[in-house]
Amino acid sequence: MPETRQAPGSGGVGARSLQPRTPHSIEIEHEELMEDLAHLVGAPGETGAAARTVAEILRPHFEKERALALPPLGILRSLAQGYADGEAQETRALVRDLRRELPAMLEEHQRIGRAVEHLADVAKRTGSADGRAFAEKLRLHAEMEEEILYPAALLIGRFLEEHTDRPPSPSGRR
Repeated sequence: MPETRQAPGSGGVGARSLQPRTPHSIEIEHEELMEDLAHLVGAPGETGAAARTVAEILRPHFEKERALALPPLGILRSLAQGYADGEAQETRALVRDLRRELPAMLEEHQRIGRAVEHLADVAKRTGSADGRAFAEKLRLHAEMEEEILYPAALLIGRFLEEHTDRPPSPSGRR
C-alpha cells in the first residue's frame, strides 16, 4: 500500500501540525444557505415561522459539520497528490469524532428534512417562491452531504489510518 509523504517544504519530522480546513467552496455554500434562510426567517406569517423552525435545527447542525465533518475534506487534494501536509493526526482525530457523532448528525438531517418539508408546504400554499427554492436547495445540500461529503470524510480518515505514520499506541502498535 502506498504511503503518503510530507509535501515539499512542509518540514517532515518535527514539523508543526496543521489544522485541516473546510474547502472554500463548501464554506461559501453554507454561508449562502444561511443568508437565504435569514431572509426567510424575516418573512411575515407562516413562512417566517416555518423558516425559524428550520433555523433552530440547522444552525447547531451546521456548527457541528464545520467542526467535524467538513474540515477533513480540506486535505483531499493533498492526499490525491500523495501528501499528508502535516494534517494527518488532527484529521484522524476529527474523523474519529465524526464517526461517533454521525448517527446523531443523520438524525438531525431527518429533523431538518421534516422542517424543510413543512417550509416547502407553507411556501407552496402561500406562494413564496423564495421559500420553495430554499427548501429544494437545502434538501439537495443534505442529500449531497449524505451521499458524498460524509462518506468522503470517513474515507479520508480510513485512508489516513492505513497510510500515514502515527505515534505508537500505549501497546506499542501503530
